[in-house]
Amino acid sequence: MYFDLPVPVKCILDKEEVGGIRTCYFKGGNFSVNNYGGGTITEKITELERGKILKMDVIDYTLVGRDWLGFKEAIYYFDKVGDHSCKVTRITTYTSKTTPRFYWEPLEKHGIRQEHDYVFNYLEKELKRKYVR
Repeated sequence: MYFDLPVPVKCILDKEEVGGIRTCYFKGGNFSVNNYGGGTITEKITELERGKILKMDVIDYTLVGRDWLGFKEAIYYFDKVGDHSCKVTRITTYTSKTTPRFYWEPLEKHGIRQEHDYVFNYLEKELKRKYVR
């Protein structure tokens, strides 16, 4: 996120059911002209079982500076841990035009991992804000 890449800002879900559309907005890097100059990712829910799985296909994305990287699917698994905790696992399926693969794949995975960390840190902050008093 520190290399002038788009940074996630917020996501809006139109309905919480299969077929629902989630649009995530990104802030651009240092050269952005507005708050959402980094683009968007739009996803459609393909599977939803509350507290167990959320699967979404990426149906559109317009991220600044990322024409070499494509997004296909986002999956979240929720596993109960004890009485008051949950383990969330996120899987991102992406495509890439970069070569040679042995060189670029570790860097791409690192970038995806940074995005996951950002999302999980935000989620943790929001849960604490709403439920921990």
